[in-house]
Amino acid sequence: MRADEPSYPASSRDDGERAPVGPGVAFLWIALLVNLAWFSAFAVSTGGGILHAIAQPSPPIPSDLAVRSGGAQWVIMEVVGPVILGLVMAYAAYRYYTRNRRLDRKVKVYSNVVYEVPPSERA
Repeated sequence: MRADEPSYPASSRDDGERAPVGPGVAFLWIALLVNLAWFSAFAVSTGGGILHAIAQPSPPIPSDLAVRSGGAQWVIMEVVGPVILGLVMAYAAYRYYTRNRRLDRKVKVYSNVVYEVPPSERA
């Protein structure tokens, strides 16, 4: 190999042309913009409502109606939730590392067929 030759294979897009934008890519961009517009308005209005609620003094609660959970919600949120999340992540890692690696090539081939990857770009 000569020093001026690239060490990577040349792709079909080395000619400076942009890749064509198909309907799937256009849909993703439109969905992203719609989601950002909706979520931004939702986040601002919700954040404003939360700040408004924090600024208000809390009304007195009669002792017979007061919640007496003893911090159970905090324990569930701060201890039990992360433990469950950690167990799920550990199980996912276990399943990934104990998978049948002989199927990886078949999955790659089937993915290329489903997503119509041209033979020149398949790895």
